[in-house]
Amino acid sequence: MPKFPLYIPAPLNRLLAPWFAPVSEKQLFTKDLPPNFFETSVEKVSNPKAAQAIVLPNNFKTLDAEATSYIRTYADLGEKLGIPVFAFSLGDFTHDIHFDPRVHAFRFSTYRSDIGPHDIVMPTSTEDPPQELLHIRDKKSKPMVSFCGMGGFPSWAGWVKYYLKNFLWDVKTLFDPNAKAKKIGVYWRRAMMSACKK
Repeated sequence: MPKFPLYIPAPLNRLLAPWFAPVSEKQLFTKDLPPNFFETSVEKVSNPKAAQAIVLPNNFKTLDAEATSYIRTYADLGEKLGIPVFAFSLGDFTHDIHFDPRVHAFRFSTYRSDIGPHDIVMPTSTEDPPQELLHIRDKKSKPMVSFCGMGGFPSWAGWVKYYLKNFLWDVKTLFDPNAKAKKIGVYWRRAMMSACKK
């Protein structure tokens, strides 16, 4: 099967996207992952003129002047060569990072109201837990619902911050109806638990 010729420039000295970062023993979910596309299906070319696309290997969770300049350099090159440029912005709160409009950005999460024409929302990948770690629960009369994330706070300080943030989002909603969707996850988990109880 032919490989995709991609130009992958030297990264900035900062966080790399997972497919380009060395695997550490301290990381969670690193075993039994699907094959790394960039190792199995890509031919890394040294001359961008021979590439079908430019892929920037960093994971941009913020954009400062250095990152913006770096991205613009390759957006200019991609435009000159007539090939697409791809970047990564993988994280829970990266929806407000706006790339050069000539760059396609892979994201793990965003809001429909914020998504741009060049955003590509993708699922994350994680290892498949072995059968011995899966426990099938017996069905009971009272259903059990689970989720990933906190459903409350262990201290009063956490609750104070929670109610303050919710109040601020409620105020923003008066001017922007889409703002309510950006309330923190605990709000939505508590709403879900309340709905289930009813």
